[in-house]
Amino acid sequence: MLLRCPLLAAAGLALVGAGPAPPGAFHVEHTPPACFVADKSPRLVACLVPRSSRANLRVLFRADDGNAWYATALRYDVPCYWGVLPRPSRTSRRIIYAIEAQGVGITARTTEHAVAVAADASACAGRPAPVEEKVRASWEAPAGAPRTPPGFEGTRSAGSSTGAAAPVAPPLTAPATKPPGPRPAPAAATPRPATGGGHGRRNALIAVVAAGAAAAGGTAVLANRNEGSGAPATTLGTGLPATGVAGVYIGTETVNYPGGCVGVDDVVLNLQESGSLLSGVLTFTVRTCPCCATGRGSNPVSGARSGTSLQLATPIGYSYAGSFAGNRLSGSVAGPGGVTGSWTVEKR
Repeated sequence: MLLRCPLLAAAGLALVGAGPAPPGAFHVEHTPPACFVADKSPRLVACLVPRSSRANLRVLFRADDGNAWYATALRYDVPCYWGVLPRPSRTSRRIIYAIEAQGVGITARTTEHAVAVAADASACAGRPAPVEEKVRASWEAPAGAPRTPPGFEGTRSAGSSTGAAAPVAPPLTAPATKPPGPRPAPAAATPRPATGGGHGRRNALIAVVAAGAAAAGGTAVLANRNEGSGAPATTLGTGLPATGVAGVYIGTETVNYPGGCVGVDDVVLNLQESGSLLSGVLTFTVRTCPCCATGRGSNPVSGARSGTSLQLATPIGYSYAGSFAGNRLSGSVAGPGGVTGSWTVEKR
């Protein structure tokens, strides 16, 4: 799953170059944001290619003038990984980071990214990193370094007053300033119980995989299914559902991954509405996907509705655009690394 990397030069981090990938090799797929917002905890999302790969992922990071590399772990959330960095201080000019994945005997790392710190989202020269309000960041500090990374959580960068040169990027062979190695490789994702009404009627629930930090536009189609429920097909009509937007929606989606891989998921969307704001839980089970790990789980979704159109997003960065035609809700999905697709669900 991972490509073995050589020692890295001061210029940055690099993956192994030419030559065929060894069996089981993989690489990390990640699109950096245009900026981090000062005093806000940024969320980062990364995926492994192929998606069926599993590894321990972490972010190696420091402020622009920092003299040591810190690390924070990314957690698996089908089909990708996400994590939270500590809050960049307003005194920091840039944050330098790379994402590393370690499997059994194989390691891969992204290139080194230098992302500017903006006073607020309006000062960002592009799309800022999503902000995490509910999850506190945790990190590992290298031996002898301050517990709180210089340039984060309100501290000044270590080199801001000394003019110290930026450190050499940490090689994969773990120098003294590199955080401790990863924990044992995680087991396959444990299915999480479905939430909301109507889930017990289904034999399988499938992953809705779409839209994210890279937010590439696209389309993924969800074929409607109602396995083993015995319930009659719903009446579609036009406009919003006659019984209101809130409720349980069941359907499928087709997700198009880079390289021609196509996955099909069954999904259950338990949707709530308050004014124009939407929230809920999306429960999924992968039906078929040659490049994905089979799995089942659920993710919170949030967004807003305008007329018969809505926008929803998951914490790991997938976004859904859709519109109502009576009880039917369908639209497009976009995800990290150019994932596209479309989805269709019906209210039960």
